[in-house]
Amino acid sequence: MVEGLFNEDCCQALDQLIDEKLGVAHNPADRWRQSDDGIHVLAGALYGMLRADRWIDTGGSFEAWLAMGLKDGRFMPAILHPIAARILERPVDALWPMAVRR
Repeated sequence: MVEGLFNEDCCQALDQLIDEKLGVAHNPADRWRQSDDGIHVLAGALYGMLRADRWIDTGGSFEAWLAMGLKDGRFMPAILHPIAARILERPVDALWPMAVRR
């Protein structure tokens, strides 16, 4: 389950970048807030990091980019959460709305 979600979020982050490059993208915040009850927080964070790194313009291996991010500690919650919050247009403490069911 977790591996599948991780793979899906990686694909969605890359898809958003490609859609933007082609000029057919939707607002990333709307995309991930409205998809699957907002569970794709990691997709938003990965997208934000890839975009900041200008990965779509410079290219390269996505797997190598992930490995470098792991090595550099870029995926630690203190770094990842603020990026996801900015992209998803949510407060950091409300990134996972599924956990806050009423």
